[in-house]
Amino acid sequence: MQRAVALALVGGIGWGFHWLALARVDTGSVLRQVYLYLFAFLGGAVTTLVVSALVLFAVLAWALGLPTVPTAQHFRIVPQVLPALLVGSALLAYHWRVVQGESARREGHLEGARRAFGYILAGLGLATLVAGLVSLLGLLLGFAVPGMGTPLVGMEPWRGLLALALTQVAIGGPLWAWHWGRAQGRAVREGEAERTTLARRIFLYAVLCLLALVGLGGAVGFLSLLLRDLLAGRLSAEFLGVGRWPLAVVLTTLAFLPYYWQVLREDQRAGAEGVGRRKAIILVVGERGTALRSQLEEALGVSVHTLWVEDAEEPPHLTPEALDALREQVRSIPGQRVLIVALRGVVQVYGCR
Repeated sequence: MQRAVALALVGGIGWGFHWLALARVDTGSVLRQVYLYLFAFLGGAVTTLVVSALVLFAVLAWALGLPTVPTAQHFRIVPQVLPALLVGSALLAYHWRVVQGESARREGHLEGARRAFGYILAGLGLATLVAGLVSLLGLLLGFAVPGMGTPLVGMEPWRGLLALALTQVAIGGPLWAWHWGRAQGRAVREGEAERTTLARRIFLYAVLCLLALVGLGGAVGFLSLLLRDLLAGRLSAEFLGVGRWPLAVVLTTLAFLPYYWQVLREDQRAGAEGVGRRKAIILVVGERGTALRSQLEEALGVSVHTLWVEDAEEPPHLTPEALDALREQVRSIPGQRVLIVALRGVVQVYGCR
């Protein structure tokens, strides 16, 4: 108790001094966005999801008859993790109000960070969902196919795995569906403006690469077991018992891999990588132009080379409409290089050789 109180006091005082005093007026920095979305939002979301998963797992395990201890002892984890749930929810609620207030004062200022946060949560949800589906499919193969596993009834380890798989699907499925659905909705509404963003391209390529690697690993594992037994002239109990898991991995990845490949192809047909293939972007901006550079990288979908100069005025903040117009202007300029000068509150675009 003493250690917990000491940590809370030291952490609370340190956070309050830095956040409420030092960073109070630092609303335009990239570091603030990193704190808000990577540490505050993502940390609070992960804490809330993990605690919810622990409670749900305890309920499902109890419903499946897994625990061998009294009910009160089995559910003792609930009061233990409840404070973490309250803290995580409070973090999310407070920082969400902060972001809403800042977004209202500067329209679109945190759009890039908010978009990246949504894709991160969609990725976490997809990974959790895939893990749960692999476990469920492996259990179903063991239960339905003679010789591929041990029946579930009366086997506590299998009931525990079933409770874990259901928990993963129940947590990961809605998380992925909500955030990915919102991302796809923006892609439909905004078209190329959303499909060209760096966060979306990184997400799609990362998902495709990871799904391909996981599926390839499962295929190698399954085929190695199968070929070993075929060369021996028999199907061993090890293949029937263990082979269902790599097979479940392959089948699960095949359920998502074609879909995301189709999404990537749609984005490419919409010109998601058009600027990146043809243009090298050079930005000349004042020393306080970090936020503007982030805006341009999100809008153009490429890394922007920056030349920092002295400028007494605040760099301009571009609205979504201004970003769309600038993107079209960049595309229309012939040549391989584009120079963007953002000085004295004005943004000008030039072609250069």
